[in-house]
Amino acid sequence: MDPADSGASSSPSNAQLAQALQQQHHDLATLTQQVAQLTTLMLSQQSHPATRSTSPRPDPPIPEPDIFDGTVDKCRGFLLQCHRVFEHQPRTYRTNGEKISYVINRLRGKALSWAEAADSSGLLIGTTITEFLDDLRTFFSPSSQKSQASRELLTIRQGARRVLDYSIDFRVLATEAGWEDCPLRAAFWHGLNENIKA
Repeated sequence: MDPADSGASSSPSNAQLAQALQQQHHDLATLTQQVAQLTTLMLSQQSHPATRSTSPRPDPPIPEPDIFDGTVDKCRGFLLQCHRVFEHQPRTYRTNGEKISYVINRLRGKALSWAEAADSSGLLIGTTITEFLDDLRTFFSPSSQKSQASRELLTIRQGARRVLDYSIDFRVLATEAGWEDCPLRAAFWHGLNENIKA
């Protein structure tokens, strides 16, 4: 057998080489096209990064205030709870109207009757939430509460309570009464048990 013949049969033909080269060119063109598409996609995502996370986080949940029925000693706590809801859920309660509606939906009894009267007389038109809550406070938490707190500060005693419990009760009354610091200290000291003062 001629060595030239054996080499020719084991090496690929020109046609096979041309076909393999053509396949490589095709594969290279496909890869080049895919790289170009990926590059375009990456560049578009880099130029618009905010589009991925534009949805705002929801307002955090906060417990609903208790229903307010007009009981005078519950008014301040109710108003505080409403303020907390509006403070922690600003996207839910954006306008004065939304806030006032929310408060009215938490009213019953005398308090709801008061709101109905205010609404029917047109007093709620153009009212801010601050004005509405101030009116509610004025009506259901009158200034006589300040006088009552002052009287209680003059008579409060520690008694069987722990000093901490006495202190908390005293501070609540002190806040309501609005006294200056010096008389408050004297009243607090006066109310402590004698064994604590010694």
